[in-house]
Amino acid sequence: MTKIVLDIFGADHPQALAEGAAEAVRAEEGFSLVMPGPEAQLHEWLAPLSYDKTRIEILHAPEVITNDEAPAMAVLRKPNASVSAGMRYLKEHDDAVGMISCGNTGAVLSAAAVVLGRLPGVTNPALSTLLPNAKGGFSLMLDCGANVDCPVVRLVQYAKMGVALMRACFGMAAPRVAVVSIGTEDKKGNKQSHELFEALQAESGLCFVGNMEAREALSGNYDVMVCDGFAGNILLKSIEGTARFVMQNAMAYLTSAAPAGADLSFVKGAMKQLMADLDFNTRGGAILLGAQKPVIKAHGSANTATVPNVVRQLRRICEGQYSDFVREML
Repeated sequence: MTKIVLDIFGADHPQALAEGAAEAVRAEEGFSLVMPGPEAQLHEWLAPLSYDKTRIEILHAPEVITNDEAPAMAVLRKPNASVSAGMRYLKEHDDAVGMISCGNTGAVLSAAAVVLGRLPGVTNPALSTLLPNAKGGFSLMLDCGANVDCPVVRLVQYAKMGVALMRACFGMAAPRVAVVSIGTEDKKGNKQSHELFEALQAESGLCFVGNMEAREALSGNYDVMVCDGFAGNILLKSIEGTARFVMQNAMAYLTSAAPAGADLSFVKGAMKQLMADLDFNTRGGAILLGAQKPVIKAHGSANTATVPNVVRQLRRICEGQYSDFVREML
């Protein structure tokens, strides 16, 4: 039985995530969870829950890195923090296939680099996110916040790692790669995007389709969208904010415009489904590409429902043998 490391500390609602761990174990067979953190606290949260007790192992890690700490320094100063202990367990145990963390993003990235290590040939792991698109599938964007300043050579590597993920998880033979820019014309963008355009165009192993505009991120016309973490994080949060605004206001507009006594139950049902499709708790987490083993950074505001979804996401990546695809690409 494979093991998945689940770090719930540093998140907004760790007790709810402990409940999610039990739910994930109840939902599917074929894996067990290793949960690093303060032992007494984890025992207290897990004890009243119903699940197969043999499938959740507690790994005592008495320290926690909070969002108020400088991530890199905290990883060095707190070797027994839950995220560091989890990464160490992942590195040292062959039956541990990947890790999920809901804590401090910077600490996850630092621990992955310092403790777990990178795949051969990878200079810097990239944080990527799968976005639902208009064609019913998913498009991958990277980097979405891990590396705000990226030389072009690193961005080319991100493109290759993104292609590897889409091949492994979705069976795409030739994922379409695009540069996130301010226009589709070849000469649009800043100096970095111009250089990246030329570099990707020279890569014979990639299906490079040119520049794309940010408004096309959810169109489904692109499979791997490449940018630095500064632009990527802005794009991602703009999408999330716009979706939230539309969802919050759409029902109010519909209700005010509907005739008195009109049955809006079907509209409410459709809106509820749309909200579920866009909710990070149902989509999974951001995938750290380039580490020795797959790592997923779940949202800090994750809830009970998040954990089973992210576990399924991680298992899909592992079963698709993503790391092998990266080695081939690099």
